[in-house]
Amino acid sequence: MINIAERDVQNAPKGRLRIAHNHGNAQYYYVSENTDYLGKYIRKKNCDFIHLLAQKDYARKTIETLEQKKKILCSIKDTILDFDENKVYRELNEDRKKLVSPYYISDKEYIEKWNAEVYETKPFQEEQQYMITERGERVRSKSEKMIADKLLMLGVPYKYERPLYLSRIGVVYPDFTLLDITNREDVVLEHFGMMDNNSYCENAIRKINGYQRNGYYPGKNFLYTFETYKNPVDIKNFEIMIRNRFHL
Repeated sequence: MINIAERDVQNAPKGRLRIAHNHGNAQYYYVSENTDYLGKYIRKKNCDFIHLLAQKDYARKTIETLEQKKKILCSIKDTILDFDENKVYRELNEDRKKLVSPYYISDKEYIEKWNAEVYETKPFQEEQQYMITERGERVRSKSEKMIADKLLMLGVPYKYERPLYLSRIGVVYPDFTLLDITNREDVVLEHFGMMDNNSYCENAIRKINGYQRNGYYPGKNFLYTFETYKNPVDIKNFEIMIRNRFHL
């Protein structure tokens, strides 16, 4: 904001704007550095000039206010950065550490713990075709492989077909469960790959509604992709969606 305001000051004409009122109507005056306080009257047809001066005055006051805030933030920055949320736990002896659950762990430790979870995926049927991802896991389609490989490339932790219980539905196996490490929140990602099949489409809609009834809302903690035979998944658009959702 400071940078934008400074740019407006630099691009504005010299001098400042004075506003007076006559019978309830605003009148505008240009006060240069060499004129008295009253300034020179500006006709309203010169509205661009008036706006530039007004923006300049606003920008200067904004800079002054934000610089004060910046000074305060800088004064406490070092204190905040030096604060160690895990110091109490780290200073416990090893025997006591085994008896307590720490309130804070680093992002790296959280990801490692999240990745270490053991679960049973939906079993593959004999003779069922599959693809192998860059991470060496089996997935059920070429599109799912593309999605998995893109998530790996972007550095988004994910689990394939991790079971999830939904009220009034039971256990489901989302195609992917992603980790939003900033909020330490799981995000479900479903790929609906046969949307030109009527029965599949009906089931997909029921599944989406079921997720929403259980608190999984599109764009927040529920993402999805669609494709048909003639319209395959657009992996570039998928990457944009993931980058926007996870602020990459």
